[in-house]
Parts: sequence; C-alpha cells; structure tokens
Amino acid sequence: MQYLSYVIKKAVDRVVVKEDDFYLQEKSFIDLLIKDKEIKQLWDDFRQLNCVYKGKNKEFFCKQIPTKKRYIDVYVENKGRISKINKEMAQEIQMFLVTDLSEYLWGKCE
Repeated sequence: MQYLSYVIKKAVDRVVVKEDDFYLQEKSFIDLLIKDKEIKQLWDDFRQLNCVYKGKNKEFFCKQIPTKKRYIDVYVENKGRISKINKEMAQEIQMFLVTDLSEYLWGKCE
C-alpha cells in the first residue's frame, strides 16, 4: 500500500491526475495514470509486486513503516490488572514494549 500511495503522489506531483480525478471509476483513474510514461512504469512495477522483505535495500522501493503497539492489560475482578498479579504476563508485556516494530520493508516481483 505504501508503494501505491507513492505512485499516486508522484502522479499528483507531475499533474498527471488532479483532485477531481479521485472521484472517477477505478479503470478511468488508472487510464489517466498510465498515460504518463514514468507513472506507467511505476504502476507496472506495482502490479508485479509479489514479495515483501525486511531490511534496507537501495535497489528497490524501501520504506520504514512506523507501527503502533497495542496490548490489553486485562483487569481481573477483585484482583487488579493481570500485569500486577502475574509476573510472567508482566514480563511478556515488557518484552513486547521494547520490541522494535519499525523495520524497513521493501518489495519486488519474482
């Protein structure tokens, strides 16, 4: 999805599409995109994309995607939060919180 947004942003920057074009049917919008040679190449690359890898890669589209960490610290009736009454759960939560989920991802077609 990041690559698709990159392609569309590039098309907007190159004035290949304008705001009103976003209300067109999908096929009509794509037809506008592929009229521009550079955007057509990016679109074709996007359509062939079928593999995603972790790590940095300068040869292919690479993006760091920040993620939100969410967890539930369940409340146990008359006892309090699970992290306060169960040391293993408290450790699991802490391990999750220190895990770096903002990895670089890159994709290509194989």
